[in-house]
Amino acid sequence: MVTKLVTILYSIYLMLWMTSFIESGKIESEERVKTLYSEVLTGAMIGTLFVLPVIGKIADTAPIGLFLPGAFLLRGVIAFQFKNISEPESTLSIILSMLIIIASAIQYISVEVLFLRSLPNEIRGTMIGLGNFFGLLG
Repeated sequence: MVTKLVTILYSIYLMLWMTSFIESGKIESEERVKTLYSEVLTGAMIGTLFVLPVIGKIADTAPIGLFLPGAFLLRGVIAFQFKNISEPESTLSIILSMLIIIASAIQYISVEVLFLRSLPNEIRGTMIGLGNFFGLLG
């Protein structure tokens, strides 16, 4: 649940981060921020549609001692790359914003797999991945 909240909190932070560029003139209006925000979230949702079921399946078979730290490391590496962003509308900015949302969902799956080891191996990660995807849709 906590990791799921991280995904939601990042989505809220993303809107505030993008809005902060209006004052500096790097984004021209609040309407453009809303459009950019929608593009990022839509891209992240499409990405989760394809990535999370596959990641869930991998989580079922991979040793959790490797998968869990790998998921957190992935998100950390992506988050660290934000220091390279100077233009919020750049391709790098949009891709990293999508990837950090997807990486947050991967973290959620890894934590869920850790705690839900009692479910059958054949369906555990896939069910968590699909549940997370539909949970992100609302």
